[in-house]
Amino acid sequence: MESLNSGKPYDRMIVEMLAGDEVAPNDPATLRATGFLARNYSKFDRDGWLQDAVDHTMLGFMGVTVKCARCHDHKYDPISQEEYYRLRAVFEPYEVRMDRVPGETDVEKDALSRIFDASLDRPTYLLIRGNIQTPDKSNVLAPGTPAALGPALGKLEPVSLPLASYYPDHREFVHAELLKQAKEAIAKAAGDKLALAAAEAELPALEARIAAERAKFAVPADPNFEDLAAKARELERKAGLLRGHEKLQRAQAEMTAALAGEKPDTKKVAEAQKNLAAATAALAQPATGYTPIGKEYPTKSTGRRTALAQWIASTDNPLTARVAVNHIWLRHFGTALVPTVFDFGLNGQKPANQPLLDFLATEFMGSGWNMKALHKTILMSAAYKATRPASRRLEAEVVRDSILAVAGELDRTMGGADIDPAKGFEVRRRSLYFSHSPDMQMQFLQVFDGANPTECYERNESVVPQQALAMANSQLSQEMAAKLARRLEGPGFVDRAFQAVLGRGPSAAERQLAKDAAPVDLIHALFNHNDFVTTR
Repeated sequence: MESLNSGKPYDRMIVEMLAGDEVAPNDPATLRATGFLARNYSKFDRDGWLQDAVDHTMLGFMGVTVKCARCHDHKYDPISQEEYYRLRAVFEPYEVRMDRVPGETDVEKDALSRIFDASLDRPTYLLIRGNIQTPDKSNVLAPGTPAALGPALGKLEPVSLPLASYYPDHREFVHAELLKQAKEAIAKAAGDKLALAAAEAELPALEARIAAERAKFAVPADPNFEDLAAKARELERKAGLLRGHEKLQRAQAEMTAALAGEKPDTKKVAEAQKNLAAATAALAQPATGYTPIGKEYPTKSTGRRTALAQWIASTDNPLTARVAVNHIWLRHFGTALVPTVFDFGLNGQKPANQPLLDFLATEFMGSGWNMKALHKTILMSAAYKATRPASRRLEAEVVRDSILAVAGELDRTMGGADIDPAKGFEVRRRSLYFSHSPDMQMQFLQVFDGANPTECYERNESVVPQQALAMANSQLSQEMAAKLARRLEGPGFVDRAFQAVLGRGPSAAERQLAKDAAPVDLIHALFNHNDFVTTR
């Protein structure tokens, strides 16, 4: 949303979504854009994950269906199976990781989800009939693009990454927050002799490790690195022994307590034995080196995704502009120029007005891929004024936000953390910020045809009884109706209620029906009115 509001060119957005880690590796605002690929992540199905990366990149940016070419040559478009796997080779090296963010040391609670090339030489093979069990290992496929879609992929230029990118935990704010955490652990351990001794030893050990890391990555090389590393190893070993003794004592106490019961809990005994064994083993570990502050990643990236992004976002590839124009036209008119918004191929439908589509695509590229300029061109056109639909149902998010807005409760704060869908009736933030996944969605938004979290190139639009029930009976509508009724109470309530909710006054018939209604009931009824959930 920040990119849209700031007027960032669409071609730059594409580059950042596909290769932000290569073009701006030290910019968190750009790295966030790689969430476009991070969203495909599947811990236990890498093959499916890469399939999604290829398929949705082509569907979303170029309106081309390529997924059937995983198993055989495309049945409709001139895309071979080998060309499909050359596209896959662009994405083959990438993985997803979580980098620390300021203010939180636990990446499980908050972190920057981003992509990076983890295996620079990972090969790509054609999968016979698309079967991951039968790769054709006789031929390693190089990255490429389908010949039918334009010029060949540009030259692949590997990218040398800065230290903060390949070793993100070496950043100053990470060091500061880990030291703060270690000091807090000392204060928390007060009163427990062994725990306190361990915590007090861990602080200088951490300081020594940080000093060694700074020397290790200094430019020019720091001649004191070996001495600093030895000191870090010694202090960490001392702290480890103290922490090991503390854990050993705790494990022995757990074992004693577990065995002391009349009927010892076998699960607790087994857990205590496990803890005891682990603590004992920790004390016997040799000191072979100090523990790095974090994980190091490859110092280079392949540059493959940058090449693909630049190929997609090139003025030599007008298909990308046509697809973008088609999506924006759809959002304004309710009907796309090309009805099959994700399929501009031979199996898709032809444009309703090819010259218009081409004109807008040319204007779009000529403006520097300026989306605001494109919106203005469409909205100021005679076509929009003359042919826009008389009435369209609001999108799910707009329905919820409108209820909050008319009640004066909508939190318009920009940015921030995702919202748990389970808290949909508690929070007042805009619906845009709800976490949205195949496993969990905000139920109210689902009822009003919220976006499919897997793929949403065009939303469904339905009119079902559950929508009226949600507007009348949900916790959200009840609370907001009561708040708005209280805010509008007094003489002229009916007129002000109609104006607040529907943006117009009541007709004579509506005023007659409303005059005896309870205030909250009237607001409920207006929430269910067709004029509230539609735009003209």
